[in-house]
Amino acid sequence: MNGSKLAVVTGASRRLARTTALDLDQRGFVLGIHYHNSQREAEITAGEIREHGGTTFLLLANLRDEKQVSLKFSSIEESEFELDV
Repeated sequence: MNGSKLAVVTGASRRLARTTALDLDQRGFVLGIHYHNSQREAEITAGEIREHGGTTFLLLANLRDEKQVSLKFSSIEESEFELDV
């Protein structure tokens, strides 16, 4: 663990969830940007966070598929970050 707070924001490539992700970035969180069909928008959001010095990564998953969700959260648990939000 590196001590950074991690937030995963579902649907963070668009609308209110995007605004929430950008706000959490300003508060110093590392961001997991979840998307399902909006890869381009997710990449734009992640790029904006990185431009401001933030740390982010993309999470592709269909939230209706329990196996995909489980795999994504397992990969987070194995990372250097501890999930906070």
